[in-house]
Amino acid sequence: MNAVTNRSPATLQPTLADPDALRKMVKDLVGSDGPSIEPATKTPLSASFAGAALGDAAVFHVACGSARVHGEFDPPVYAIHFPIGRPFRGGRASREYDTNVALALNPGEQLDLTLSEGGSVLVVAAPRRALASRAASTRGRIGREQLCIPETLSVDSGTGGALRRYVTFLWSEARSGSTLFEDKAIAEEFERSLLSLIVHASYEQEQRSNTYCDRSGTPEALDYIMANLSEPLSVASISAACGTHARTLNREFRAQYGLSIMAYVRRERLNRAREQLLAADPDGTTVSSVALESGFGHLGRFAIEYRRVFGERPSETLGRLRVSRRRLASVGSNSEPITHGQAKTVGPSAMSPAVASIR
Repeated sequence: MNAVTNRSPATLQPTLADPDALRKMVKDLVGSDGPSIEPATKTPLSASFAGAALGDAAVFHVACGSARVHGEFDPPVYAIHFPIGRPFRGGRASREYDTNVALALNPGEQLDLTLSEGGSVLVVAAPRRALASRAASTRGRIGREQLCIPETLSVDSGTGGALRRYVTFLWSEARSGSTLFEDKAIAEEFERSLLSLIVHASYEQEQRSNTYCDRSGTPEALDYIMANLSEPLSVASISAACGTHARTLNREFRAQYGLSIMAYVRRERLNRAREQLLAADPDGTTVSSVALESGFGHLGRFAIEYRRVFGERPSETLGRLRVSRRRLASVGSNSEPITHGQAKTVGPSAMSPAVASIR
């Protein structure tokens, strides 16, 4: 796990604070500027805050009477909000959610929720890299896909229920002053279990509702990019093809993949070029033709970028099959005849190396 800098380890005793002080305490704990908090009525806002760090993640509790919370975390984080005591209103549809539903926020998304008088919210926040890494190791999804949590998670049963109970357990342990969190190894195990539950609850929710995380024009953009990698592409042409504003689409790509749209395009062009070079017949294929078919117009820049990412020149990748054939031919010409009942094996061949993925 990567450490988050400039974080306070814990603020376990509830602390009264005005909105500005509350945002500072969230930043000290989570490592990100949090959403703004405003009173939902004319009554001045006085908030109670308590939180605890758990490896890269954090758990904190906010009680601030009737209040509106809106905005996003910067740098982006995943955040799941569990209502305590009273329902809250929020989400893209601005509807009321009871205490059996948690409201999830993906990196780069805007939070908009209104807390009821007498209610409070328990929040789990996790950096994008930490949760995406856990999703990769838990679900086997690596490279081109990041975790996208549905906006609402049912937390009354199944994995969602287990997630709420585990978050409540962690918070109870932290508030009780448990020394378990002082042991780094135990704290990291707690965090791994927490992140794994978030991942499984997310996928379970998608399967249960048969709906998938809405990323506006991102799916359409991905389809358009992959179908037109060999053609000239720009942010304007991609956003126009999927009917999404360029700035919005770029923000969604950065939130989901950690890349701008054009950086994503370059990555996929390099992946396609490598796949073609590995599969090509070296006697009938040139590096130039593969580069052009993959959408690279400047061969010199392609060669430089390819070597930086994959650690070898494109010509070396293309020539690997030729070298393998020569080695096999050499083994065949120098080998003794195989008599009946004997078996002769040849050591591992480099004819089918795995395609490297770009990080």
